[in-house]
Amino acid sequence: MRTLIWSKSFTRACSVGYDLRIIFDFVKSETQKEEDIFLIGIGTHDEVY
Repeated sequence: MRTLIWSKSFTRACSVGYDLRIIFDFVKSETQKEEDIFLIGIGTHDEVY
């Protein structure tokens, strides 16, 4: 997993297989202690970057 900096947030990306990427961020939950995952995009490298 690597951290990307887009618009003052620490967006993360991880690879699934050879050319599939998931772009996501952790967001604070108002109702629970754990953070939620906010899915930004999923697709090939060219589709999400």
